[in-house]
Amino acid sequence: MDLKARRDKKLNMNDVILFFNQLSVVGLLFSFVVHLLGLMSRKPPFGYFPFILQLGAFVSGVAAALALFLLYASHGESFWKDAFRVCPKWLKWITCVLAGYAVVNFIVFVNLLGTIGGKGPDEITPIVFRGVSGEWMAFYSAALLIFYSARRQLKRTEKNSTRSPLTGSTPRA
Repeated sequence: MDLKARRDKKLNMNDVILFFNQLSVVGLLFSFVVHLLGLMSRKPPFGYFPFILQLGAFVSGVAAALALFLLYASHGESFWKDAFRVCPKWLKWITCVLAGYAVVNFIVFVNLLGTIGGKGPDEITPIVFRGVSGEWMAFYSAALLIFYSARRQLKRTEKNSTRSPLTGSTPRA
């Protein structure tokens, strides 16, 4: 595809949501790996590179908040019922479990920080990664739930009407 054809191709809301959906899946998987390594008291490979997951969680969270705002504006009070109805049960359960685990993990992390006196950086780094990766998993999972629901709602809205409230345009054929 040449440059002019790429420039002429429109980017629709479904493509944007799909990109952030995939970002959330990748972030969740890498956060899980970093968390497991932290539980085993091992430093993740590539030094401090896994902290890029913090940036990814922030970007994914901001995008999820925007998607949530757009969905809420288009569906009103019934959004959460509709969103959870179209979302698979396993994703709802994973998100709830990871949110609860993030709270417990944070409490354990704060208690572990009180015992790091006299430890070297190689012993402290896994504790820090363990502490923050629990929150990363919860954020990525919540964003994944929102993006999955947003894609399903967007597809359903495009099928049921000639004008999509999220994109403000007619659906593609």
